[in-house]
Order: sequence, then structure tokens, then C-alpha cells
Amino acid sequence: MDIANRVIVYDGICGLCHGWVRFVIRFDPGAVFRFTSIQSESGQSILAKYNLPTDRIETLVYVEDGKLYLRSQACLMIIRQLSFPVRLLYGFVIVPQFIRDGMYKQIAHHRYTLFGLKDECLLTDSDLRNRFI
Repeated sequence: MDIANRVIVYDGICGLCHGWVRFVIRFDPGAVFRFTSIQSESGQSILAKYNLPTDRIETLVYVEDGKLYLRSQACLMIIRQLSFPVRLLYGFVIVPQFIRDGMYKQIAHHRYTLFGLKDECLLTDSDLRNRFI
């Protein structure tokens, strides 16, 4: 599979991840980001290409120009491309990555308990279907 540019790989059953995808779509008026769930064939292919575990992963995965970003770095690389005022959150880049990633890992580890599980598809809007691979 040829990996598209600016692909966000998210946990398709995670309530927090569903919220994140909706947030990105809302503040991405140029529709530059594409999405795929970790559980999908394309998501599994991306994980395998970058030697990430395909059975269980607790991070957001973002691929831009063939480069892989994980955890807080993935979030920040996405945020810096969103519309104003959201892109101001990129200022958190000044926080050392080990601190950002530590907080990220704690939230990711408890995400199902805190935000629940989802089984509905994000593709309810036909205009969004071309954003998902």
C-alpha cells in the first residue's frame, strides 16, 4: 500500500480518539488530513511499515511526508497545521517531550475507562468519506 501524506491513524474503538478525529476535521477547513483506524487494513499496513505492534498500540500515529510521529509529537505536528486559534496550542512544544509523553501515556493507558468505547462509524457524513482510507 502506498501511504498517503498527512495520515492520522487512530484507535477506532476509543471514545477519546473519535473526539480527536472530529476535532481535527472541524479545524481543518482545507481538508489536508486523512484518517484510518488502527483496526483497518490500511491502519495495520501503516503500523507494519513502521515496525509498530499491530495487535495493541496506545498512541496516536501520524505520518507526514513518510515521517512517523507518535504520542505528543504527533498531536503537536497536527495542531500546528489546524486553523486559528487552535494552532496556538502548538506553543506546548516548549514543554520537554518526556513530560508531554509521560502525560500522554497516562491518558492513553486509561482512555477506555475515561472516555468509553465506541462502535459507531465516523463516516455518517457522506462529505467526509473521502477523508478516510
